[in-house]
Amino acid sequence: MVKKGLVVVLLFLISLNIVFARQTVIISQGNQFRVDLLRVDPSPLTPGGSSDIWFEVFNLDDKPLYDAQIKLSAPFPFSIENNMLTVGEIDSGQSSKIKFNIGTNKNAKQGNYNFTLYLYSADSDSYVTSTFQVNVANTGKILTPVSVAIEPEEINPGDKGIINVNFMNTADSELKDIAIKFDLKNDSIPIAPLGSTAEKKIKSLPQGEKSTVSFNIIVSPSAEAKVYKIPLKITYFDDLGNLVSTEDTVGVVINGNPEFRINLEETDIYGKGDRGKITISISNIAPVDVKFVNMELLESQNYQIISPRSIYIGNLESDDFDTAEYDIYVKKTEDEKVPLNVLIKYMDSYNNEKEYSTTVSLQTYSYFKKLKYGIKSSKGITNTIIVILVLLFLYFFYKNWKKTKNIKNAFTSTLLSPINFFRSSYKK
Repeated sequence: MVKKGLVVVLLFLISLNIVFARQTVIISQGNQFRVDLLRVDPSPLTPGGSSDIWFEVFNLDDKPLYDAQIKLSAPFPFSIENNMLTVGEIDSGQSSKIKFNIGTNKNAKQGNYNFTLYLYSADSDSYVTSTFQVNVANTGKILTPVSVAIEPEEINPGDKGIINVNFMNTADSELKDIAIKFDLKNDSIPIAPLGSTAEKKIKSLPQGEKSTVSFNIIVSPSAEAKVYKIPLKITYFDDLGNLVSTEDTVGVVINGNPEFRINLEETDIYGKGDRGKITISISNIAPVDVKFVNMELLESQNYQIISPRSIYIGNLESDDFDTAEYDIYVKKTEDEKVPLNVLIKYMDSYNNEKEYSTTVSLQTYSYFKKLKYGIKSSKGITNTIIVILVLLFLYFFYKNWKKTKNIKNAFTSTLLSPINFFRSSYKK
């Protein structure tokens, strides 16, 4: 029973070895030797590439194997660096590994090619040959986007655009059932297909031919200004019927133009010839942010700037607001409205320096209109007081001069009149 069990186990192990041999054996010479194909590295062979083909020679005889030689023969488009190798001595039951370096011509077509292996045994003084197949495949991108054109180059939030993808078949055969698809399902990409799906199909594309597919898109009104990377997936069937899939990325630039609202917020200047402060506001009413904002009040023949002309505002986010204050002197002009020339300098989301200029109006009024509208400025009150004091001085000066007929004495008496008045009032 024990012997019978051992026989069954041996038969099972032998059957496993036969299956393994069927998968790897290239040459088998009875109970003398066997040659197995171990691997092709890298595999498959590629046009213009180089690979190593590894074999293992087994000595199945009960005596050493001497000076065995192995030759590998391959057709065009292949080249072998050294197609004849000597194995050397292999003891009974042992093996030895060898490799051949194979170069593949860059114009090689895809498919299976027959290679022939020869083994020469000095003991039998004869060659044993066998043929096996090696696969060549183009693992690179054989359908590639030649160019991507986006119209317009920069799309504003809420606007529409077109992505044109130009393809070329660089394979040596026709490609079929080509599918080009943009992945727009990610919520972080504020872009959606417009009027069609995000996938286009081409039935076939001959060797060397080009084709263009166009995608209509629309950008979300709330999209942030920056570059969005959209995954592009391409699938097709090659001439061997293999499904090939490649992936690329297309960048879409979202950049809205900022829109500013410049207003005169406050002023204490109401008449020509006045000096005072003005406050100018800036509002960012566009859905994009701006950086490093600087406001400058430009010189003009209508006014003179007393304070610094340039004031740094900083960053203005969408729907943000800030102000700048200036001290100016308004010259006497015929026009009631004085134009204030304002220059805004800033950087957009891509750090491009830009400028925006505009004019805001400072409304001035004549003396009578200020009285009519009830406008009172601090300077107006001061001027009125000065006028009253001057008139009082002239009145008392005239009275004193009429009494003394001496200008010097009249002037001195007029200056001393307020002091004498307060002294007499104090004594009472």
